[in-house]
Amino acid sequence: MEWVMERLIDLVRRSNRDQFEFDLREFAESPQVAIYKSSESGHFSWHSDIGGGPASKRRKLTLVLQLSDAEAYEGGNLEIMPGAQILSASRAQGGVSIFPSFTLHQVTPVKSGTRHSMTVWAHGPAFR
Repeated sequence: MEWVMERLIDLVRRSNRDQFEFDLREFAESPQVAIYKSSESGHFSWHSDIGGGPASKRRKLTLVLQLSDAEAYEGGNLEIMPGAQILSASRAQGGVSIFPSFTLHQVTPVKSGTRHSMTVWAHGPAFR
């Protein structure tokens, strides 16, 4: 798992350097693997990744790695709302989406099959 995390952390650092320029200092939380099935747990309504516990208050960037083949499920789209427009993330297996953790996002209901993804957060001082 270490080599996977090294590659993901490198992606976050390059994305931050090229697009965001946030003050990032650590990856203080373990990656989270999410499993979405065609049931009540098959979606995640609009939310941001900031809030809750102490570590989540310091989240700066969110990375979502698509683990499932796009053909393995129907529905289950990661949607990101950086402004007034809703953007759909790539469904390609191995695809990565990186966005500020304060950005609203959701996973639409899975209609059939199972969607797997992994989320990693980069942390830094609280936004001011």
